[in-house]
Order: sequence, then structure tokens, then C-alpha cells
Amino acid sequence: MMLSEKEMELLRILRKDARKTVSAIARELSLSRPTVQSMLERLDVVAIQRYTVQLKPEFYDSHIRAFVFMTREPKKWTAIRRSLEKIEQVFSIHTVTGQLDVIIELQVTAGHFSDMDRILAEIVSLDGVTKTQTCMVLASKSLDRF
Repeated sequence: MMLSEKEMELLRILRKDARKTVSAIARELSLSRPTVQSMLERLDVVAIQRYTVQLKPEFYDSHIRAFVFMTREPKKWTAIRRSLEKIEQVFSIHTVTGQLDVIIELQVTAGHFSDMDRILAEIVSLDGVTKTQTCMVLASKSLDRF
């Protein structure tokens, strides 16, 4: 689906502040409010999955984040993925190319290393998981790029 330059600009505005009013967006884009409303309706159908909240950087200090790099048996992927989706602390799951098959992002409350240990043990024990390596996140910087 090809988007116009104005639609791409609208998406960039929404990524920075999804709570911005249609009127404010219209002024920023130098378009009429009804035009922006129509663009939003179209983007809701073809591009926007959901509107969400971006957390303040200091909020992340209240959580421990880790990335689990995994190799797995391909035939067991569906069952593995379903099990991972049931773990509340799994923030994202990415299948990737290369020597690894999957990258899993975990997030637990700061200071709860026992929770992280329990979750990692649960992931390693899943049928079809052949190898994992975990990296704890020390610092992050979100660049908010489209």
C-alpha cells in the first residue's frame, strides 16, 4: 500500500503524539480538518493497527529488560510461539534471519530478578527450544523514527 507524502507525515506526527487533536494536526500539515479526518480514517483501515502510549524514559528504570536470542526446531515453532505469547512478561517476539531464529524481549519489574530467572527457565524448557542466550539491557535510547 503506497501512502502519500502527507499521509507519511501524518503518521510521523501521530508516532510523536497520538493524542494530538485533528485540528492541531491539520494546522501542522497546512490542510483542512475534514481532509485530515479523511486521511485518518483511511490510515485506520490500511496502516494503523492501534493507538498506544509511549512511556517516559524514567519509567523504564522501574523495569528490567532483556533480549533472549533463541534457536528452535522449525516444526515446533507454532507451539513455542503460543507458549511465549502466554507469558505476560514477553514484550515482543521477532523471527529473524541468520544463525538465530528468534529474538524475544522480556520486561519485568526492577529488582525482581527471580521473576526473570523463572521466565528464562520456562523459555529454555519449552519443547523445541534448542539454544538460548540472554542479554540484559543496561540503557536504551528510543529514536522515534518512522
